[in-house]
Order: sequence, then structure tokens, then C-alpha cells
Amino acid sequence: MNQDQRSSGTDRSDTPDLARGRSADGRRRRAGVRTAKNCDPAFLVQHCSLDSYFETVNDFLGGGTRQRISRSALGKFVVKVPDFEEQKKIGTYFRTLDELISKHASQLQKLQQIKSACLEKMFV
Repeated sequence: MNQDQRSSGTDRSDTPDLARGRSADGRRRRAGVRTAKNCDPAFLVQHCSLDSYFETVNDFLGGGTRQRISRSALGKFVVKVPDFEEQKKIGTYFRTLDELISKHASQLQKLQQIKSACLEKMFV
């Protein structure tokens, strides 16, 4: 790792609730973050998916029942990153892996449905 990058805030006037990255209904929360030009967005997405990132974010959360992180606190986060070409390779690798996992999860779900239907027909 040879560079430090800082995010420069969100693209909305209200800052997002980032606790564990999920909303009350379980959907993934999203925040628009501007990065330095030499920071690959796919790499940053992978970094922000780490449990260690969420642990760090939790230290900055404020608010009562709906915890939020301020733009100024988010802007202070330092993310150590490799050179841009390596970031692109890492980001692409993990994005491809995520797509493969999703594809296989979908296939698994379909096979489980087929199995369930077959078992129902066998034992009815």
C-alpha cells in the first residue's frame, strides 16, 4: 500500500445510516461518495464491505435510535490503497467473484425448489 485516499463526503444533504450497512428491512444501504481520481470505485466498494470497515464506522456513529455518520466524520476516513492498476485488478476480481457467488446461489435455490417439489410428489 503506497497511498492514502480520503473520501470527500456524500452526494446527499442528509448523511446515510451506515450501521452494519443494512436498513431495517434488510436491504443494503447506499451512500454516494466522491473519491480521488486515482481511487477505483470497485476497489473502494470492496473495502467498504469489510467487517473491519464497519467496526471503524461504528466508532463514528452518532444519534439515538437512528444512528448516522456526519459528512465531516466520513471525510476523515483514510483508506490505504495500492496503486491504481492494482486497485482495478482487485476490484474486478472481487466483483467477478461476487457475481459468481450470486449466480451459484441462484442455481442452488432453483435446485432446492426442484428437490422440494420432487419430494412432495413422491410422498403425497
